[in-house]
Amino acid sequence: MTDFASIVKPLADRLDSGLSSVILYGSSAAGTAEEHAGEHDFLILVSTMTASTASSIRDWVISLPKNIRIRYVVMTATEFLQSADVFPVEYSSIRNCYRILHGNDFVAEIDLDPSNLRHQIEYELRAKKQRFISDLIDLGIKDKDLKRSLSCIANSWFVLGSAALVLDEPPADNGSDPLLKWLGLSETDRDFLHTVARGDFQPTEGMVDRLLNLFNRLISKVDEIEK
Repeated sequence: MTDFASIVKPLADRLDSGLSSVILYGSSAAGTAEEHAGEHDFLILVSTMTASTASSIRDWVISLPKNIRIRYVVMTATEFLQSADVFPVEYSSIRNCYRILHGNDFVAEIDLDPSNLRHQIEYELRAKKQRFISDLIDLGIKDKDLKRSLSCIANSWFVLGSAALVLDEPPADNGSDPLLKWLGLSETDRDFLHTVARGDFQPTEGMVDRLLNLFNRLISKVDEIEK
């Protein structure tokens, strides 16, 4: 079990009163992350952002044990509170599951406008689809970088689909996967997406067509949500 308090303490010691909050979010906060993966998502909120602040955070990241890999977002606390209309999908994801490791709970203070959330979800879906189509044309089926692009778009499907599901608030059904039911998909479709997201595949034209069809279905469903 990862001791997050001991991981964060050196950062708190370095920044002292300049550190407003450290928030763990995502699968690590939920306790569902695989320990050996060692990838943890941190939101680091500081009082002011300076070159010295960045240097202190860099020193802390470099000093972490090699088996601990982190992804981090650094903002001032004020900037975080003012950016809910710009990053509604990301903020919604953080708010779904987070833990305060140091300082104040700024997540509880954010106010998400559903119209901003729906707009960003649709924008992200359409933009990611267009980037993928460009990769498909530029790289071709056999290029290893296309495999990375496929994994990226499959991961985006889960993240953005989950955000849209919350926004649309379909009736609860404890007997099935709510996202699958909302989209009218099967468990086979979900397993396919998980396989692509993990990168456990060799790209084929059939796989690309299936992924595009699933992505188009999600885009159509999001477009139906009241604007």
